[in-house]
Amino acid sequence: MKLYLLLSFLLLSLTACNFSPSTSFSVQDIKKDTIFETTLTKDPNGILHIKVEGEIDDSIIINYRLFPKGKIDTTFRQDWYSKDVAIQYYSYKAKKGHLHISLN
Repeated sequence: MKLYLLLSFLLLSLTACNFSPSTSFSVQDIKKDTIFETTLTKDPNGILHIKVEGEIDDSIIINYRLFPKGKIDTTFRQDWYSKDVAIQYYSYKAKKGHLHISLN
């Protein structure tokens, strides 16, 4: 009985760690450079996870990372030490496409 209680408590603890509120943005105009600003509900503890999904016709830059043309489905980590976040999107050479950016 104690083993079941211990295992269920452990399982509950581990799954509770995965529930973090996320913030997301959609790039409305691929040709226009944009800065997305938000305030996180909790401190990122030095690491911000940025997920980028979509498809573009040429290269773009997000927070100084270059993404080549084509389909994008990637997550990268960036050092971040504040609840205030700014995601910088630069169209660089892209003219068409769609993008969705999420923070965790």
